[in-house]
Amino acid sequence: MKKANIKEAKILFIAYYFPPALSIGVWRNYYLAKECKKFFMKVFVSGQTFELPFSEDKTELEAFDRIQNSVFDYRFLFRNRQKIGFKEGFKKNYISQFFIKLINSFPFNIIFGEGGLIYLFQSFFHTNKFVKKEGITFIYSSFRPMTDHIIAYMLKSRNPNVVWTADFRDLPFDPLYKNYFWYWFQKAIMRKIFSKADHITTFNNGIGTGLKQYTEQDILILENGPFVELNERITCNQNSVFTIQYTGSLFLNERDPKPLFEALQELIVGNIMLPQKVKLKYAGKDDNQWRQKLAKFQLSEISEIQGMVDYKMARLLQTESHINVILTSSHQEYTGIITGKFFEYISAGRPIICLVNGKTDRELEQIFDKYHLGIVVYTEEENKEKLKNFLSNLYEEFEKTGSIKWQINPNVFDDFNWTKTVQKWVKKLANDKY
Repeated sequence: MKKANIKEAKILFIAYYFPPALSIGVWRNYYLAKECKKFFMKVFVSGQTFELPFSEDKTELEAFDRIQNSVFDYRFLFRNRQKIGFKEGFKKNYISQFFIKLINSFPFNIIFGEGGLIYLFQSFFHTNKFVKKEGITFIYSSFRPMTDHIIAYMLKSRNPNVVWTADFRDLPFDPLYKNYFWYWFQKAIMRKIFSKADHITTFNNGIGTGLKQYTEQDILILENGPFVELNERITCNQNSVFTIQYTGSLFLNERDPKPLFEALQELIVGNIMLPQKVKLKYAGKDDNQWRQKLAKFQLSEISEIQGMVDYKMARLLQTESHINVILTSSHQEYTGIITGKFFEYISAGRPIICLVNGKTDRELEQIFDKYHLGIVVYTEEENKEKLKNFLSNLYEEFEKTGSIKWQINPNVFDDFNWTKTVQKWVKKLANDKY
């Protein structure tokens, strides 16, 4: 009998977050699925309906065999579905915090969380038919939302011969934010779900370490690549004033731009930077919270706020700037967390200031040093001079030449590469099945 091979196999992606939805969460799913088209006979994607044009970005996207499912969740009940995240100010009151914890906790995360019960049951009904009709061999699901993993769990239970990869873009229950109830119960549910998965994957060792508390399985690291095609990298002139850009969210008090604001204030007061030659730009959903923080440091004069922008505009802003800023957190239970923003910024090629709220993260520092990405700074007071020196040196270069000549180590594009990542994954799948 002729031995089958993976080129004759079909794979199903269960992905609530997938283009054209406007969210950083769509891109890992998208690029993995796109790369899979090189290795599988057919790639199916099951997700939410998209009658509305979620994104105004007209970027040409890869076409897939789509399975669309109806959605009825908290987004329909409380707000416009075209927007992905809540403003951080909304999350500050007790009722909002209680609700956020509720929709992050089983069983409410599948009742009212992204998708809701209608999405769950309709997705299972549609995908179960496709698995049988198309002879699908492999399935992939991604957290967030948890609903996608529940759908995959149900499919695996009904079709035990399929090989299921359960992927995590974040920890299901983050020890830093603690946005959940009844952790003992949530942990038991996760162990039950993980017991059915053939492979548990994530994008870096930090998340992988956190996932080990739910399973005895080895965690397969499938590294992210740049969230943009390298031959589509935007080329444009740097701004005519020294520009520091942040595009993203603030996550209440867990991502803190205070060290940057303090450093800029002191450099301007000390006449090391001239306010008319400096611009601090923000694009994101938390414009009101950003304004409040700016006012405390008298930086409104150099500020420019644009609110929410689409993916293409975000990339343009990042490439026009002289410095891009990442705000992130670290915790004793996980380190080395590389946010999705990291992959946007390395494509822009500008120096990066990474502000870490939490413990020293040596793994993250090693990544920045290895690829000459910029600087990692913590919220402690002793980091201020380090940040001020970094800013003043780049500003001095800008004053002399009118631009910043920063060179990111190009090896980063080889080490974090979608083709390599999917080759590693496919090899693992092929060894299991054939």
